[in-house]
Amino acid sequence: MHATNVPAGYSGSKPHFRKLCHGVALLALCLQTKAQVLSGVSNVTVSASAYVEVSRGPHSRVMRRTTTFTNLAGTVITRTNSFVEIGSGLSVLSNGVYVAANPQIQITGTGAQCTNCQHKVTFAADFLDDVDLTTPEGWHMTSHIAALAYFDGTTNVIIATPQSSIGQVLSSGNEVLYTNAFTNASCDVSYIQTRSSLEQNVIIRAPLPPPIGLSGTNIWLQVWSEWTAAPTPTVSPDPITGGQFLDFGAMKMALGKAFLIGGASNSVPVAKQWVSSGGRTFLIESVPLSAIQSQLNQLPGGGESKLHLGQPMLASHLPPPKQEFSHIKLPERKFARKSSATMRIADATVVPKGLAIDFIAVNGSMTNVTFYADETYEVVDDTELYGDTVIEGDCVIKNGTAPNAAFAVNEGFICTASPYRPVIFTSTNDDSVGASLDGGSGTPSVAQGTTYLYFPNGGPPISNIHFRYGWNPVVSLSPDVEVSDCQFIDCMNAVTVLDGTTNVGLHNILIQMEDAIDNTDNYCSGIPGGILFNTGSPVNLYCEHLTANTGTNNYMSVVPYYDTSSYGVSLTNSIIVAPSLNPPYMDGTSTSITATTNSVFYASTLPDGLFQTVGAGSYYLADDTYRNAGTNGINAGLLADLRRKTTHPPLWLTNAITNDTVINPQVARDTNSNPDLGYHYESIDYLDACTVSNATLTITNGVVLAYYNNVGVELLDGSQLISQGSATNRNYCIFYRLVQEQPTNLWSAEGSDALHSSMPINFAATSDDLPSATLHFTTFVMPAGEGDCFSSGSAGVNNFIMRDCEIYQNDSVWEIYPGGTYALTNNLFVNFGGFLTGLSDQLIMVNNSFVSHTNAYLPIQGASVFNNAFDVPQGVEYADLVAAGENGFMNGTPFYGSYGHSNDVIDDVVWQTGPLGKLLSAHQ
Repeated sequence: MHATNVPAGYSGSKPHFRKLCHGVALLALCLQTKAQVLSGVSNVTVSASAYVEVSRGPHSRVMRRTTTFTNLAGTVITRTNSFVEIGSGLSVLSNGVYVAANPQIQITGTGAQCTNCQHKVTFAADFLDDVDLTTPEGWHMTSHIAALAYFDGTTNVIIATPQSSIGQVLSSGNEVLYTNAFTNASCDVSYIQTRSSLEQNVIIRAPLPPPIGLSGTNIWLQVWSEWTAAPTPTVSPDPITGGQFLDFGAMKMALGKAFLIGGASNSVPVAKQWVSSGGRTFLIESVPLSAIQSQLNQLPGGGESKLHLGQPMLASHLPPPKQEFSHIKLPERKFARKSSATMRIADATVVPKGLAIDFIAVNGSMTNVTFYADETYEVVDDTELYGDTVIEGDCVIKNGTAPNAAFAVNEGFICTASPYRPVIFTSTNDDSVGASLDGGSGTPSVAQGTTYLYFPNGGPPISNIHFRYGWNPVVSLSPDVEVSDCQFIDCMNAVTVLDGTTNVGLHNILIQMEDAIDNTDNYCSGIPGGILFNTGSPVNLYCEHLTANTGTNNYMSVVPYYDTSSYGVSLTNSIIVAPSLNPPYMDGTSTSITATTNSVFYASTLPDGLFQTVGAGSYYLADDTYRNAGTNGINAGLLADLRRKTTHPPLWLTNAITNDTVINPQVARDTNSNPDLGYHYESIDYLDACTVSNATLTITNGVVLAYYNNVGVELLDGSQLISQGSATNRNYCIFYRLVQEQPTNLWSAEGSDALHSSMPINFAATSDDLPSATLHFTTFVMPAGEGDCFSSGSAGVNNFIMRDCEIYQNDSVWEIYPGGTYALTNNLFVNFGGFLTGLSDQLIMVNNSFVSHTNAYLPIQGASVFNNAFDVPQGVEYADLVAAGENGFMNGTPFYGSYGHSNDVIDDVVWQTGPLGKLLSAHQ
């Protein structure tokens, strides 16, 4: 390569490494798979091959397929699309290769076993013998249940001890049941094996003996399990119950619970303690007897011998029972007699039923996981996340295939979602966002029993997440739960408040619940709960700018049996359309809660003229009646944020533009002296699907365009696009569903597969009068897992100049055809698949940053490439370059072709947070 070919103005001197980095904000890194992209068109037909597995890891597998689009002119467009299945323990090593794990239990001559999961389990035929859990590291943890007991803080009374019981493998194939497993109590014990965990349930089928001889009402029911072999756990306090969290390495013991199987019940937290005495080691699970008295009273025979222990108290209300072994009687070990009895397959009618007290040993080896932007994930089993879990904006996470599967964040949580780049949690059947999944019907429905985002050990504030068709979208055990700028669309229980939470703040929230929600399997047998109180703790809920339209469903409710006298509910600047403003119990009966209101509109049924629908947004205010009608006495940060948001709908930009046109922001932001009532959308000025011919279209001063067709702006012969934002007032070009909530098809070819043909800008000249574009301080955001950013078509462009821009998208390759100049300066490209050119001197790339993750690959052909930073783990390929030099290849980015001269190869580069977002850290 020759110095004479460098771009004009280039000095040729080697810059300090800081100069390799763009000056715009980096909001997130993102996931990409390689694909081929051709020119965009206005109408497409779609066909897709079946998904095939292309890779598999211990907790994931990548599925990929080819999608083909044919436009009206007969042009065939082919791309590869993918999604990632996730679940703790999803795979197991077999002969050095990961294969699908299988939790099915096989009967053996001495009992039963499951050997096809990362953790393996052996069950003895007789309940008196040990269960042997082998951890993924190969450690054996053997245990048996030693006793059921009462404890009042001083004295313990053993009320039941194990007896011989021969196990049965239930028809599910992954559960062993020992019936009548105790003396003096009607109790069974089941063990449930899944790919992610082993669960032990003591199932109480009839009322227990009364706690005779114990004093007071602070009486605990305890399950004593003796561990005859186990590694020493790392013990940490459980702030919810006052008990302990137990970490055995790969296996961990999560929060236990007591719950009624197959009946109307709420779950109650169970405290754990790991104790040793006299050379014996026990796991003691304790739950206040008063906390489960209502469930015990529902058991057969409970009506005749009801417990009356006063007001229900949960574990968090009482000091944990401290075991002083100097005055506590330890249960004696019982052993099974030699017998030829073997396990058998249970009749299909055998179904455990009763009050279960469980512990769960979970596979906690899924650590420090990043869920990348512009990728679709499917939760196919319980996903237990430890370490730091990172979810990037634009990510789509689907759930609902596996019954009751939870996405559980047990430790650190970092979410980089932001305005116009939300994270979306939705059901497997929702094809309106992300990849269309195998097994999904395409008709959105509530993902029954699933938990989209679960924080069992507390979590940080949640913001800019859209939840759709979820059973339990947000469940948190944090003392203070803060949720802001979120949408809950047709979800059963939008936010669930559990024991230990004392404050819940909801800020700028949209809740929509249609009457068609199917709650057949609702464990509380009530109507959908909305914001659901499942706690006996004193709790204060304060809502600011909540819009709730729930039809005949509750927008807020309480699980039965709880005293609500210590609840506080306040609503400010909100719009509520629901059967009752004051939250009832889930069964519809009244509570003692009276909501405090300040600037609130309430109606029991949706009145005409309250909202208007434009595009896929159905909750824009219809007129000014409730604008400038709120109070400023709200969270100061929220009040400031609302000034860039709106309750006004966008305009349509669908016409053919044939005269020079300048577009400024058209939709009023909420900058009034007082805020509007209700939920505020991120601002969209225009829903665009327009053409420009022989004219210049200028967008400026922070305009937001939301494209909804497969092309937002199509540049025809003699046209020019100028997008001129500023550092503090950027223009945006985004896909409409990143803001609006409804799965509404706005064009006939729409659907998950058709979205792969969508793009903000397409160059489509049919003559030699080629179009041009000049883009400055403009941000482009593509749909999660979908779409291209630009296509120049076979005719090419006259000039394309892009400076100080950000491009967030999936795996596009930008085809650049002969004609004109392409100049890219100081831009951020996140998951941009490359620039392929067929003519030298056509592409100039200076001071850009290219960032992606492990599946990214960046080919560059026929270009001049200087002062760029590449963090692209799968590599950068140069081909037929004009000139190159002073580029940085970071974090092991491989290189194919000739470097040029004076390049830096730098490892351990960290993207750090700066005033505008995440900026590349400075390395010498």
